[in-house]
Amino acid sequence: SSGVAGAHNHSWVHSNYSGSITIRTEKDYLTLDLVESRLSGKVDGKEIDFKPSEEEAAMNDHWREVDVFLEAVRTNDFSGIRSSYADATRSLEVAEAVNNTMAAGTPVQIKEA
Repeated sequence: SSGVAGAHNHSWVHSNYSGSITIRTEKDYLTLDLVESRLSGKVDGKEIDFKPSEEEAAMNDHWREVDVFLEAVRTNDFSGIRSSYADATRSLEVAEAVNNTMAAGTPVQIKEA
């Protein structure tokens, strides 16, 4: 009823594999390419094209997250953390709603932010 639509295709058998996620609105889009380690698109009329350094791209994503978090705790400088606690909690709530919807086979409502 909200007009939001989504699709997910997943396969590891094709020799020309890709791993990307694209989010589109009427005006904007963002594509996160996990194979190329690149974020690109257009948001609020601004072109976005971000690719980390080779050193950053080679680092395991989970290790990078843990490393940034531990450094923040060590130094009491949380500027390197890209999401507020409230945003992270909301993301977890949405992810759990998706899992519950898949398990129930029917839409699960979540409260407005």
